[in-house]
This record gives sequence, structure tokens and C-alpha cells, in this order.
Amino acid sequence: MPSGLNQPVLQIASQLNQLPPSSCLSNWAGAPTTATLSSYAPLLDSEPTRAPSPSRPSIAPGSPAPESRPMANAKKYPLVVAQYNLRSHPTRTEHWNVAILESRERAHIYELAGNTDTFHYEYKVVSNFARSSNFRGGCYVGSITEDKVAWLNEKLREVTIVLHNPDFDAQTWVINAVRHLKGEEGVVIEEVRERVIRAELELEKDRWDAVEDTIEDRLFHKPRREMGPVVYHSANPKISEQQQEKTDGGGNVPEQSVGTEAGTGESSDGGKAVSEIHEK
Repeated sequence: MPSGLNQPVLQIASQLNQLPPSSCLSNWAGAPTTATLSSYAPLLDSEPTRAPSPSRPSIAPGSPAPESRPMANAKKYPLVVAQYNLRSHPTRTEHWNVAILESRERAHIYELAGNTDTFHYEYKVVSNFARSSNFRGGCYVGSITEDKVAWLNEKLREVTIVLHNPDFDAQTWVINAVRHLKGEEGVVIEEVRERVIRAELELEKDRWDAVEDTIEDRLFHKPRREMGPVVYHSANPKISEQQQEKTDGGGNVPEQSVGTEAGTGESSDGGKAVSEIHEK
């Protein structure tokens, strides 16, 4: 008998050699008897091999834990570039910001505030997003999962802010911010081309002037005519008869604040205060 076999195997083999031939044949012909199995059990030091449990899927080395992976059915919010009418600025006619829309009215706003000497990043949550008389619609650029909303506030702080440069303003920052999010987990950016975003925002201004549905109406399927009164500034020369009918009926425009959560009192594009842009 080979000498390389371990002791328990040698003992089993020795006992098999001592069995009568008929017993060996009967055991090979059918299933081993309980007595035969029990007689060999004390000779085995290890427990029988068990099949792996299927309850936990295997994880490749370096992969994140399952609880840290994004949920396949996570709720998503639209990500838009919103624009607001801007007056008394030497080169720009609109202020831009990045907005996550939870609904037609509730939004997370990410924007540049201040002027060329004091530009700084600001974040706020508003509950009357589309009620500003300065609001002029927006451009859909992508989507973000609900669990990444708080993360976005910190992520956009990484976008470079340039001071004392007349070629840099809130619009420049927004384009850079959208591009900064490209390829991030939980964020789907569908448009980063500046010329395309500008072209869509020009169309949005035309839609607003014609009292047509703007970005928030189309995203949440709520036509403007069903939303009730919208705040308009009485000095706006482009207010149409249909828009005036949405005021108090007599041409008197209620001064309802739209951005009281966030007004900074400073200019975000070199001359116009952010508080004025959002509040009127």
C-alpha cells in the first residue's frame, strides 16, 4: 500500500480489506449501509464539505459594498440651467444658475453671487421657483438621483471662480459647472455644449413672452394657464394681455417675493443684485 496516504485513509483501507467479498460487492452495488458509514466516521478528522450559501452574492475585489452602490430604481430629478431677466448690466441680459427641480415650484439652486470683485458660490432651496417676474425658463441638461442632491452642493464648490476678469460671470460659471458633473456617478449630463444651451434659452424667452409653457411646465406637465396668478413686474413692457389677466384682474401686480430664502443683495453678473433677480 502506498506510504504517502495519511493515517485515517490507511485505516479505512485496512478495514475494507478485512470485509468479506460478498459484503464489498453488496456495498458497491447499492448505497452503503448506515452501519458501514458509522464505522468509518470516527476515522475522519474534518467535517463534510458544505455547499456555499447563496444568500450573499460574491463581490469582486475593489468593488464598493452593496449598500454603497446606487440604487437601480433611485428617484431622479431633472437638472436644468435656469435664466432670469437681468437689467443694468453692460454685456449680459440674463442671470443663469443650475437648478434641481423636485417639483414645479420646489428647487435646489446653485449659483454664482456677487460681482467681479466678490464672486462667490451660493446654494439655497426655494419653494416658489417659477413665480419670479424675472424668471425666463430654462434648459434641461440632465438628471440626478435623489441621494446625490446634498453631494452636489459640495461638488459644485470645486468649480473655479475667477475674480477681476470681465469675461467671467455667472453664465461662464454655469457652463463650467455642468461640464464638471459629466461622468459623475448618479448624474446623467445630456448637454454641455454652450451654443446649444444658449439657443434653447433664447427659445425659452420667446415661449415666456408668448405665455407658452416653459421648462418647469413641460417637465411636470402643468400648463401655465392652470397654475393661477404668476407674479409679474408692472414695469415690464412685454407683459401681454393674457399675462395681465393672471394678476389681480385690475392690472395691479402683487409684490410677492420669490427668492426670500436666498437674496444676497449683491450682483451676480457685475451689476444686478441676486436678491432683485429672484424676488421680483
